[in-house]
Amino acid sequence: MALRRLLPALATFLLNLSVLSAFGQAGAPLRVAVFNGNGASPSCVRMAVEACRIDPTLTVREISAAEIVSGGLREVDVVVFPGGGGGRQRTDLGDAGVEEVRRFVLEEGRGAVGLCAGAYLLSDTPGYACLRLFPARAVDREHDERGHGLIAFDPTPAGLDFLPELRGWGTCHMVYYEGPLLEPSEGAIPRYEVLASMKSDVHLENDAPAGMTPGRPLLLTAESGRGRVFLSVGHPEATPGLRWIVPRAVRWAARRRPAPYAPTVVRPGLVGGEILFDAARRASESACQQALMYGSAGERAEAVRNLAAMRSWDGPLWIRGLLRDADPEVRLSAARTLLDLEWTAAEPDLKAAATSEKDAETKAALMDCLERLRALAPAAIGKGGAGGRREVAVTVDDLPLVSAGTSSPEGRLGLTRRLVDGLKAEGIPATGFVVGARPHETDREALLKVWLEAGFELGNHTGTHVSRHRVSAGEYEAEVLRGEEVLRPLLARHGKALRWFRHPMLHTGRSVEDKRALEAFLAQRGLRSAPVTHDNSEWIFARAYSNALEQGDAESARRVREAYVPYMEARFDYFERQSAALLGYEVRQVLLVHANALNADALSDLAAMMRRRGYTFVSLDRALEDPAYALPDGYFGGAGISWLHRWAFALKGRTGILPGEPRCPDWVLGLAGVESE
Repeated sequence: MALRRLLPALATFLLNLSVLSAFGQAGAPLRVAVFNGNGASPSCVRMAVEACRIDPTLTVREISAAEIVSGGLREVDVVVFPGGGGGRQRTDLGDAGVEEVRRFVLEEGRGAVGLCAGAYLLSDTPGYACLRLFPARAVDREHDERGHGLIAFDPTPAGLDFLPELRGWGTCHMVYYEGPLLEPSEGAIPRYEVLASMKSDVHLENDAPAGMTPGRPLLLTAESGRGRVFLSVGHPEATPGLRWIVPRAVRWAARRRPAPYAPTVVRPGLVGGEILFDAARRASESACQQALMYGSAGERAEAVRNLAAMRSWDGPLWIRGLLRDADPEVRLSAARTLLDLEWTAAEPDLKAAATSEKDAETKAALMDCLERLRALAPAAIGKGGAGGRREVAVTVDDLPLVSAGTSSPEGRLGLTRRLVDGLKAEGIPATGFVVGARPHETDREALLKVWLEAGFELGNHTGTHVSRHRVSAGEYEAEVLRGEEVLRPLLARHGKALRWFRHPMLHTGRSVEDKRALEAFLAQRGLRSAPVTHDNSEWIFARAYSNALEQGDAESARRVREAYVPYMEARFDYFERQSAALLGYEVRQVLLVHANALNADALSDLAAMMRRRGYTFVSLDRALEDPAYALPDGYFGGAGISWLHRWAFALKGRTGILPGEPRCPDWVLGLAGVESE
């Protein structure tokens, strides 16, 4: 990801989470009420409430029309009008309620936020039952039911100042469901400010004409009397990765300084491209709903995934019920999907499902989903990552073998089996990265077969382990292809696909353009680059150990092995502190080690150390679900360094890197014949 995607407000969060009060009023309690009267969709009400709960300084509750006319707004700083039906909400408020809301904003200087139908309600639209608190009117109302889906939008310069987290992302996407098409009210003073404009052309239903939505405002702000009003034509509260826009809008409406939000919720690129619900997609949605009711367990699980992928508006409500399905795989699929959708309203359902689950393995997985769902709120971030647990994915580079301490085929095969058997015995779902075309490795396929038959996933580490910084782009791409030529057919024979790539020496490019080109090339090959947070000089220890074995120096081999695990633990301690200082929590670590004699012999001690520190072993897929891995790589130097340091360079520069990084002892360097790290 390019440095231009540096997210200033996110950086502020990362660097100041422990001192939130430094934002002045940002830390003061702020009282929010979400209208729940007739015309307010119950699901929209709940989504608005849940979005507000992202901000730990907000206290949020629902409020009815009866409470409003009884003076309930006196205990509120901002009122939120959710999606549903704007005219029906106006009717439910009645004249007395309308008078209270208008006084609340215009005279008392409080704030109002309107989401979709709420934007209709707050607008100044002739011939429509609205509150006339915002200097914009809805047009083409005869085609109001024009369609819905995930629409593209572009932030304006003012929008990027308001939402700096969107800088560098270009076109973004938000859930839209028949929101108003707004233009300035006739003679309106003051004018409003547009923060984002629609890009998609939505004309799917009701004979709606084409060309009406592109360029129309999506997010807007305006002063209104002594108060402030924020409108969203779309549904940020229903858009995973953008729900934080709602509490940001609330803070603005209350004249509060913006608060930083966690990277677990600030994920502008989480949702994919445009998805408009044309007739074919509506039919597909209906088929999924039928499958949930009448399909087999496999069909129900697939329908859950498909509803989520198409961003079905009602999908979470359908999926929630599958937490109580008779089939454990369906229950788990529903839990994971609701987590992906950030449907925090499902927490009570997920808690009940996890508590009542009888199958031990499924129960553990459901509890994990529950902890991660709860961790979407910044207040849940603490030591040990989401839910207070430490997790690590172990990756093993330079397969089939390096620093083996033996050159005999029997010795190399035995060493490989010890390493693989050790990983299996420790329950470590490691991912191996293969150097596929080193000419001296005539036993390559036999050794890799040991890994594959044990069920481990293998990735590409180029053909001959060349550095990107020492060859041209074309030569490096050829090296990637050389690695593939060996791996793809081998994996296919074992029913596996090639998904991962690891840059040799962690050399990922010396410029933004180079990094982008490399990632694009890998994506074309169906490969994802595997980052590393726990980088280390284990390879130097391994070379020293191998040299000692080859020379028959048992004493030196013993010394190296005894020093190895304490060194790795010191590195864990350092990167845990680096993560907490930079991110405000401990990231799911990705550990880099190599396929060598040292790890074959010391793996049980290494695993015991990690368990003693509270780590659970997870897959690489699981580790990279941590939202920190979406942060930009801001390093363009020549070394191969941890992604924690790369994020630090992007967010704060060199000052973001903690001092005191543990180093390899000089005596180990000497035994390895290496001058420096």
